[in-house]
Amino acid sequence: MDLNYQGEIFIKRIPAGFCDKHKVGELIQIKYLEGEESILFVGEEMTGEFIAIGVFLLVGIVSVTYGMFFGRKRR
Repeated sequence: MDLNYQGEIFIKRIPAGFCDKHKVGELIQIKYLEGEESILFVGEEMTGEFIAIGVFLLVGIVSVTYGMFFGRKRR
């Protein structure tokens, strides 16, 4: 979905069923932090995405560290 806010166009992924509840041209409340490239709907949070990224990074660091110190030695 394309959203226009203060002359800028944002592309936003929408959840299933969103089109059934809203019509074209309807005003929708959003959250926007000046200077950011993304917007959020009211009630939408990014906490889950931050946690997922942190878990992936942690698993990656642990995997590399384990491979460096405890991996099979080549002779």
